[in-house]
Amino acid sequence: MRKTALFISLSILIFSFASVFYFYLDLPEQIVMHWGATGQPDGFSSKNSILVLPFISLIFYIILAYVPKIDPLKENIKKFEDSYDDFILVFLLFMFYVSSLTLLWNLGLKFDMVIAIIPMFSFLFYFVGVMLDTVKRNYMIGVRTPWALASDENWERTNKMSAKVFKAVAIIILFSILVPNYSFYVLFISLTVGVAYIFIYSYLDYKKGEEGGKKKKKKDEK
Repeated sequence: MRKTALFISLSILIFSFASVFYFYLDLPEQIVMHWGATGQPDGFSSKNSILVLPFISLIFYIILAYVPKIDPLKENIKKFEDSYDDFILVFLLFMFYVSSLTLLWNLGLKFDMVIAIIPMFSFLFYFVGVMLDTVKRNYMIGVRTPWALASDENWERTNKMSAKVFKAVAIIILFSILVPNYSFYVLFISLTVGVAYIFIYSYLDYKKGEEGGKKKKKKDEK
């Protein structure tokens, strides 16, 4: 990880822990930890639960930072290291944002949770798309269909297409805040359709290449 990215990542983690511990004593004994699809609170827990949020961010950060070191194709990961570092930063910002919204709500500031959180989901998905646009074949990061893992060409085309899909999903869910009662349904449906399309696209691209290879072989034999 670049020194700048490492510094920013650690700063976000420190702020995450500091904010939770700073406001902990001001929280009520029972806090809201989950909101339904329409933005209404539907999950309550002890205020100790708020301490879990920064630890989740830390655990994910360690996993994401360690992944490139154990991948057999780690040399390929170095080729898109910058965009991967940026994705980690955006993910940590997303987690910090969720933690901050949870704190603010339980400290007494009421707002529409759907309208507040959907733009950040859009931001996260868009950066997933940015990363997928640069990702090279490996076993840990990117869209890893069986056909993409078997071929550099299929990997390239599958992940380039996936980048467009995730960016499109990001735009769709951003505009869904115009109908906040349905935003999470739009998110779920658009993401499900997008992932299904990527899977089918990767398979069809593989079959096309396989058929092209057979035709070339027959032509060479003649």
